[in-house]
Amino acid sequence: MKRKPFFYLMILFILFSFLFSQERGFQALRKERRIALIIGNGRYKSSPLRNPVNDAEDMARVLRERGFEVLLRTDANHKDMEKAIREFGEKLRQGGIGFFYFSGHGMQVKGVNYLVPVDEDIQEENEIKFKAVDANFVLSKMDSAGNQMNVMILDACRDNPFIRSFRSSARGLAQMDAPRGSLIVYATSPGKTAADGEGRNGIFTKHLLKAIRETNLEVGQLLREVRRGVMNETNSNQVPWESSSLTGNFYFSTLPLEPPETSSVDITSIKKAAEERETIKSRWVSWQTRMKSDFTDIEEINKSSAYTNQEKKTAWRKFLDNYKADNLYSSEDEQLRQRATQRFKALSDVGISVRAKISLRSTPRSLSEKKAKSMLKKRGFFDLNWNKSGDFINKYEGKTINRENVVIDHATGLMWHQSGSEKTMTYIKAKQWIDELNRRDYVGYTDWRLPTLEEAASLLERSKMNGKLYIDPVFSVKQWWIWTSDIDAGGVRVWVVYFHYGYVIRFVVELYSYVRPVRSGK
Repeated sequence: MKRKPFFYLMILFILFSFLFSQERGFQALRKERRIALIIGNGRYKSSPLRNPVNDAEDMARVLRERGFEVLLRTDANHKDMEKAIREFGEKLRQGGIGFFYFSGHGMQVKGVNYLVPVDEDIQEENEIKFKAVDANFVLSKMDSAGNQMNVMILDACRDNPFIRSFRSSARGLAQMDAPRGSLIVYATSPGKTAADGEGRNGIFTKHLLKAIRETNLEVGQLLREVRRGVMNETNSNQVPWESSSLTGNFYFSTLPLEPPETSSVDITSIKKAAEERETIKSRWVSWQTRMKSDFTDIEEINKSSAYTNQEKKTAWRKFLDNYKADNLYSSEDEQLRQRATQRFKALSDVGISVRAKISLRSTPRSLSEKKAKSMLKKRGFFDLNWNKSGDFINKYEGKTINRENVVIDHATGLMWHQSGSEKTMTYIKAKQWIDELNRRDYVGYTDWRLPTLEEAASLLERSKMNGKLYIDPVFSVKQWWIWTSDIDAGGVRVWVVYFHYGYVIRFVVELYSYVRPVRSGK
């Protein structure tokens, strides 16, 4: 218990020492001398640039706001640039941090980078070292000053305006090694060129100014933000680059950013709008439920033989008139309208109460060979092996419903899929193929099925009428043989109608055959 006062005193001492050291650190930052030389050259005779003067003036302004002593030169000639660099070097000898920024034409010749003054009159490559400023001249002034830290930023990687008169054709700037305690930043990677920009500033400088104004990041983090911004804007065609030998941290602002004055955010209207949307959405959900229920009820009417064609059409018309609105919260309403429209058109385009001359069995059955022969003779269906005298006459009518083709046989009252499947498939796959046809409401119906042997055999003709097939040309020439829903008496094979040879035969279910779906016309 006696040790507690001493413990509390130690805690207070440590806390005071920490706060005192932080304050001394901030005071040191406030007193830290920062000298910047900013040059922006744009009024060139041979290839003027729009942005550099704006870049330089904006950079000077933002640095002055952050406590820099700024030397600003715009559209400087060779003599003015060298004079400013010497003055900059003299000021650095007094200590502090040096910051050099250049925006304008720059070029590399034999691996040396040159900054071009506006009074350039460079006719040949061998004149460049006498009429432009060697970037190493700036670095040497900064390095010889013996100050603690230096930063050089070159937004000078634009195309060489004199490249036609030069023997070498190197683009952009060459990479320079940063002297100890310095950082060199390029607007783009070595050997590449930078965009001048469509607005007030060049693309690189625009993002650099934004980062300095809006953040207080250490320079390494800040340059990564700038790099991401430039790459996003240029689709990675321009990638800012740097070479660094810094051992300490550098911040453009010496003090933490002050928070802006703000008031509480009024979100009452936002909450109210959200509540209203939820209310409206719940009403649409109820509306959609009613629509789905009505569709199901009318679908049952459509399938029933107790209702006339006209009554079914009237039911679908009422449904479509009642549910015209577009439900923004669901796509199911549009799907139901499309299906209802298909049903209505199918009833309008085809008289589904077809008066047939004969009625054929539609329910699958097990048939022996003897029963199959008997059926063919009884119905008068042609078969090259078992009933060559078959003389049944079909009465076909081709129809296009919902942009799909079907064939109506008025002799049997059946509606046939005109083309059938494009490929052969097993018996199991055939049933799955028809299930998918029904899920798509093919021509507005969901009762397509495999034909029985009676129904499929009714399609056989006495001669090859369709290319090489014993079937009417109203059907596709591709269907050489088709599955039926009837099996043989043994239960292991399925009856198939073979249009290529003109007779019926049995296949095991593992074999492949085409599929021609059918539905009853009533």
